[in-house]
Amino acid sequence: MGSILLLLVIAALVMTSLIDPNLYRGKVEAIVTDLAGRPLVIEGDLQITWYPWLGVQTGNAHLANLPGTLGPPIAEWGSVAVAAKLLPLLKGQVVVDRIRLQRPHIHLRRDAQGHVNWEDLGPRTPSSPQAQRIPPQVAGLEISDGMLEYVDEMTGLQLNLSSVDLDIGEWLAGQPLPVHARFLVHSASLPPGGVWVQMDAPEAAVQLAPLKVEVPKLSVRVADAQIKGDLACETLPGNGLFSHGSIALQVPSVRKLAHDLALDHTLPHDPTTLGPLELTTHWTYTDGALAAKPIALKLDGVTFDGWVERSAAAKSAWRFELHGDHIDLGRYVNVDSTKKKPFELPVEALRAVNANGSLVFDRAEIADSHLTDVRLKLQTPEVKQ
Repeated sequence: MGSILLLLVIAALVMTSLIDPNLYRGKVEAIVTDLAGRPLVIEGDLQITWYPWLGVQTGNAHLANLPGTLGPPIAEWGSVAVAAKLLPLLKGQVVVDRIRLQRPHIHLRRDAQGHVNWEDLGPRTPSSPQAQRIPPQVAGLEISDGMLEYVDEMTGLQLNLSSVDLDIGEWLAGQPLPVHARFLVHSASLPPGGVWVQMDAPEAAVQLAPLKVEVPKLSVRVADAQIKGDLACETLPGNGLFSHGSIALQVPSVRKLAHDLALDHTLPHDPTTLGPLELTTHWTYTDGALAAKPIALKLDGVTFDGWVERSAAAKSAWRFELHGDHIDLGRYVNVDSTKKKPFELPVEALRAVNANGSLVFDRAEIADSHLTDVRLKLQTPEVKQ
């Protein structure tokens, strides 16, 4: 046995030193191309290890778009390292070490017709029955210094995630896995420096074909805002998406959060307003339609309940109804504006919202007036009853 092990070590050293790994570049590209459904192009050199892990590490590489598709590659990266234990592999079992991906750059696009550049992403060749009987074991996925860009030509949304650090724990067939992520969000409406987001999901379950995700425990922090809840999503026929879940939101100070998100252009002058916020709701998303029902909200001592929904039409419309118990409107009348101009009702902006809804209070105060059953209604011309 000792002689056999010695021969294996010598053979591994000889193969590593004498065989050029780049001779296998075409094989590696073909395997990944078949698994991903997109052409893999390896630009940097390959490095191969033989024992005890049969591994491959690439330098710069990218996953190209389908032929005839314009735009940048769907994915590119600085380096990736993947390795599998040699002895279990000889027995037909795949035991993979942690996959390490450095500086990935993901480009996601949806055009004006609703087509996305990740359509048909996945294996082109069905797995063999033997491979299906013995699922692989993966020790985890580690992504560092990543970036994700999303451009939606239908809605005009452009979103960028930078400094992405992602850690996914050990993957065993049929078992949930922990997911931890931290990244910086950039968009036209956020501060130039972006906003940090941290996400923790200790028991995430993912099924790829068809896509199905279940996260029974989810924690997200955006600046000082803390969100806890759960979610589940799955694909619908025609590349649609159905998601649902619950949310419990806690914000220590809405005023400070508005400043962190560059939303503090016009705020009430009273510094005691827009303080702690608590919100709970259950939400659903079906192929563009969004609903949050019921909503329970508490802000500045005022308790609200109601609902909010958005249609999935080509020009989406918002509908809402919120009911509050008691409010002192005088606290919110006087405002501070960074524009140094008298406050004017943003009529054009409200029209652009395309909304129809009501805000109702059992009791309200303003100056020396005491009112009951106060109803504030918002209706834009585009929304039909």
